[in-house]
Order: sequence, then structure tokens, then C-alpha cells
Amino acid sequence: MLNQISSHYKIKTPLLRSFWDNIPKEPINDWKILANDFFNYINRQGKTTNNIGIGHSIGGTLLFYSAIVKPELFSKIILLDPVIFSSFKCRVWSIIKAMGLGMYFHPLAKKALYRKKIFISKKEIFHRYRKKQIFSNFTDESLKIYIDSIIKKHNDCFVLNFSSKVESDIYLSGLTLENIILKQFNKIKSKIYILYADKDSTISTSTLNLFSKSNKIEQYKIDGLSHLFPMEDSNRVYMKIRDILT
Repeated sequence: MLNQISSHYKIKTPLLRSFWDNIPKEPINDWKILANDFFNYINRQGKTTNNIGIGHSIGGTLLFYSAIVKPELFSKIILLDPVIFSSFKCRVWSIIKAMGLGMYFHPLAKKALYRKKIFISKKEIFHRYRKKQIFSNFTDESLKIYIDSIIKKHNDCFVLNFSSKVESDIYLSGLTLENIILKQFNKIKSKIYILYADKDSTISTSTLNLFSKSNKIEQYKIDGLSHLFPMEDSNRVYMKIRDILT
């Protein structure tokens, strides 16, 4: 999909700090830290106005937050199933974290921390991931592309190219930007397009209903696909993005 978009636009792809070579030691307690990483990246690029932003999942959440606190950054934003939960769920999560029970209740944090990190071959990874429900809508080709994006060769093995510890910390520190997004979304100046998944979406129905009151936000459901729809049917998503951008 990015290759298709890059034929018409100059693309920059910042990485979450879990993929950095030199990861800061400061704890990630709030996604504002990730937003500041993003702002620092934008500043280094030297283009701090009139950008077009496209972000999936956490990336979409950070873009929405950016549209509120730094409205000059973007003229148009496309969010692909951003992680934006309801106010109620955020309040419950803050209580769970305060009790030190985040690792027990978050469905992904513990799995991320203890996931298998070393593999003998790409074939081993492929067969292991092919069996997972989360990748059931992936074609074999899409799954191989995804695998290539998250591994690197190390001696005679393949290893994950990101920090599982930081990934887990990011999960545990989530639901921290919603308080600003849900209360201040009417401050946005750029047009925002939300493409959300038909199945297992990470943006709540109540949030979509709230956003429907804004004439700056348009919403589109991607039928038949899940949260990973940019990789499940990249051509369909590209066509929708192309329509939005033209």
C-alpha cells in the first residue's frame, strides 16, 4: 500500500520507539511520550505545516492527538482503525493500572512480553504465524511481507527487530490520550477521515457516535475485515485512500 501511495507522494515513516536501535530508559507511562517522539521526528524533517497524515492503530491515535495540540501540522489526516476507547473504559483502565493489575487484565501486554523471539528460519515463523487467528485474513504473500518487517538475521537465526518489553509497556500505558481527544476533538482544523474495521475494531462505537457530530470528521467502515485491514486487503484500503486524497 505504501508503495502505491509513494508513486504520488513523498512518504516519511517514523517508527515507534520499540523499533529504535537506542531506546531511552525512561519508562513509558503515557502515550504523550510517544506523541513527543513523533513531534521530534517531524521537527527533524523540517516540514511542520500542511502535511498529510496516515496512521494505523496507535499511529492513528497519535495523529488525532497531534491534530488537536498542533493543528498546523496537517491539512488532512486518514486514520486506519485508531485506538480510541470510550471514556468509561479509560476510567476503568486507570483504576486497574493504579492497582498494579495491568499485566493481568490487558489481553496483549503479557503476550507481547513473553512472545517467542528467536527462530531457526523464516519458514518456522511463517508456519507458526499462519496458524494464528489474528492473521486468518492475511494472504500468504501479505503474511510473508509482514514477517519480513518484524525480523532481522542474527548469526544463524532470525530474531524480532523490536523490543517486546517496550511493546508491552506501550500496551500498558494506553488509554491515556482519549481524555484529550474525546473532550477537545472540536478544536481540530484539518479534515479527518476514519476508516474503521468491521470486526474487532479498536475504536469504540460510542466514540464513533461522538465524532459523527463533527463536520470535520468522516467515517467509513471497512466491511468484512479486522483491525489489521491495511494488511488484509491493502489494495482496497489504498483505493479508498486514493479517493480521499484526490
